[in-house]
Amino acid sequence: MLRILHISDFHLVSGSATVSGVFSFLSSQGFPILAQYYGFADQIVQAALPIELARIASGVPSIVALTGDIAAWPYDAPPLIDADYHPYVQSLAAALPPTSKTLPILGNHDWEIPLITVSTPFLQTNFQTDYEIADSRVRVFAANDLHVVFFLIDSNRGIIPATGEVTPQTRSFLGQAFADGRTGQLGISDSEYDAAIKLLLLHHSPLPYHEYGGSLSRRDARSLELTNALPLLDLCKDDVDILLFGHTHIATVKSFRGFIAIDGGTALARLGTHQTTCTLHMIDLLDKNSVQVQSFHWMRGSFGSQGNSPTTFQRGRVTTPVLGHGRWG
Repeated sequence: MLRILHISDFHLVSGSATVSGVFSFLSSQGFPILAQYYGFADQIVQAALPIELARIASGVPSIVALTGDIAAWPYDAPPLIDADYHPYVQSLAAALPPTSKTLPILGNHDWEIPLITVSTPFLQTNFQTDYEIADSRVRVFAANDLHVVFFLIDSNRGIIPATGEVTPQTRSFLGQAFADGRTGQLGISDSEYDAAIKLLLLHHSPLPYHEYGGSLSRRDARSLELTNALPLLDLCKDDVDILLFGHTHIATVKSFRGFIAIDGGTALARLGTHQTTCTLHMIDLLDKNSVQVQSFHWMRGSFGSQGNSPTTFQRGRVTTPVLGHGRWG
């Protein structure tokens, strides 16, 4: 078994900024349409998260998958990012048993407003040194006889517009990574790659708005969408089992076209029109054919399941229309 703790959308505010100051800046930049999605890290939840992750992991070494929006706004200088955000993200895996790892990617709030060039201040920080956070990358782990492959990509084009796109260069990277896996060039054999559980981490949701059960309107979804979701899913149909993402602040777990699709919601952000519930997911890869997902929501000072049973997915038990050779249900 391998355990994954999926968290997303922190929206941390550096020591040099205030929430009111960020709001003022956003208003001056014309942010009212997106303001309802704009949350800031709740300081109580922020302080509790490392402890809560350790409690939920229950002594099991885990992979912490962080799917973007570490920062609340795009103008924190690299020294502030290193001083305020990097130690906090490091503290998450440090609270877990030895051999636990963190796999972070960037969200749109971690990118600048594009003017002449599109860039992220995280490129010049310890995040890049320690995690290669601005790069597309592949990470492979083994747990007993189970191999797990993570594909980490960027879907951001800047903090605004908040829509996302997986660029041709990134799609080419994924295509080559899939080909490398099938030919035994990712550090495991081709047969081990075929049997492995493979996860794609990105920030933007590849789900259509109606998959959120009315929690996400068509208009709001249009301002947040991954514009080329279908070509991406088509590319991944034979090589990816689980999709991990965030951005909407609306947590969901479901089978979608043969993929296991998990929107992390937001682990820390609580301000804004929706008064979003902070959420995290524990994903247990039980074996190559079985995945169990438990959702935890912040309530009364801790993350709890509120009595809800975990969702179990089985390879080959597809209950929704399948894209290509997708195979989970």
